[in-house]
Amino acid sequence: MEKRLENKLTMYEGVVSLLKDNQDMVNIVPGFTEAAAGLSSALADIKTKSIEADKASTGKTAAKQGAREELTTELLPVCSALYIFGRKQKKTEISERADISESGLRKMRDTELGLFGKDIAELAGTVAADLAFAGITGEKIESLSAKAAVYADSIGARESGVAKRIGSREEMKDLFRRADELLNHEIDRYMEILRPSHGEFYMKYSSARSIKDIGVRHKKEEAAAAVS
Repeated sequence: MEKRLENKLTMYEGVVSLLKDNQDMVNIVPGFTEAAAGLSSALADIKTKSIEADKASTGKTAAKQGAREELTTELLPVCSALYIFGRKQKKTEISERADISESGLRKMRDTELGLFGKDIAELAGTVAADLAFAGITGEKIESLSAKAAVYADSIGARESGVAKRIGSREEMKDLFRRADELLNHEIDRYMEILRPSHGEFYMKYSSARSIKDIGVRHKKEEAAAAVS
């Protein structure tokens, strides 16, 4: 969550806490009770969505990177064996398809590497008996195929996580707007109604209502830092 929104969320928490601690005053005005409950509900929903957004891709990127590394490691020996075999047997199609270096594999895009791994595993399977000279066994080819499948799944999981995180963040924006609407157009006005008879409560509310810019760098601060 952006620092700006974190600071706003902290303000919401302070206001909700204050209103709950002074529920008897809030209940003086029936509409205020409903608005305060709405803000408390919006706050709870924001926190839930924030947790969902954080969890959506947690570990998925690391899992994808691990699967990519394992696939690359197993691809290199098989590609090398296929290349040598293709060259010796004058099977140009095989040698050309398998002609790649480690740096070439690492430069491939995610989906491209996944498809290449699947293609090489299938190609090696068609000439498995001819690759024994390079120590490439049927088990190694099956392992390569499995690694390619795991990698493809990890890409899908990561993309799904990213989509879910984006969705949760969009829902959070709506919840922040809902909370702001309640504060700006209802709760602030209800506090004005109570202000003449409950001045101390009003002052506490005004303090809780202010947003503390914790951790936010402003232009003046940045300019001062640049000069120093």
